[in-house]
Amino acid sequence: MKNLLIASCLLVSQLTFAQKGQAEKAAQEKYTAESMAKLQEMMAGMNNAETRPVYKFPISMTMRITEYKNGAKKEATDMKYHVNGAEGTFAFVGRENKNTGKEMMVVYDSKNSAMVMLDEQKKTYVAMNIGAFKGMEKQMGGNGSKSDIKCNKSGKTKSIQGYSCEEFVCVDKERDSRAEVWVTDKIPVDIAQSFKGSPMSAFFNSIDGAGVLKGMMMEGKFYEKGEMKSAIEMVDINTKANQSVTLSNYKKTDMFGGR
Repeated sequence: MKNLLIASCLLVSQLTFAQKGQAEKAAQEKYTAESMAKLQEMMAGMNNAETRPVYKFPISMTMRITEYKNGAKKEATDMKYHVNGAEGTFAFVGRENKNTGKEMMVVYDSKNSAMVMLDEQKKTYVAMNIGAFKGMEKQMGGNGSKSDIKCNKSGKTKSIQGYSCEEFVCVDKERDSRAEVWVTDKIPVDIAQSFKGSPMSAFFNSIDGAGVLKGMMMEGKFYEKGEMKSAIEMVDINTKANQSVTLSNYKKTDMFGGR
């Protein structure tokens, strides 16, 4: 995959600049060589992740994610989460794809800026340096810009799974989107930190002043152009789960197939 990605970059450059003059060609060759070197460095850095020998999760949760289309329920999926607010780690368990029953656990270690993917069947794991990935994304053209999402307390409160929660309403005028999120500060999780790098990161990392959402999200409804697109709800929470992952029980591989 590594050689294929580099070769693809070269092919795009050759097609784009094939008709340019010799001076432009020489400049492009220099640029391509420099870009390749940076790309190789970043790809190597992605495999250079610092991890903990053991990940412990005192809290486990099950969240139901429901998708909607034209106002009607389309599909509901239960996701299992494991959280350690003190260590800044959390994990979720999901299927590798919809066509197989194969499950994979993904651990996010925010303090080490690492993501660990574990294959229970093969007893292997891949550790990725998220910081290097962000650098690669920027190098490939990402501008890292954030949406102008504003969040404010609505003043409403309610109890979810026995935890007192406050409602926050988050609005993105540019995208005509809106979220109604219920958060509790009784569970030791910083939602803005814990969801970094997760499937919800696109939302939480875009919030202007995300620190207002201190705590754990227990329920949420997400709208676009006035139409509900998805909803999440906490259906089960166990504060004495004591789930743990010991990496020495797995064989480490790298994300490009090496050892």
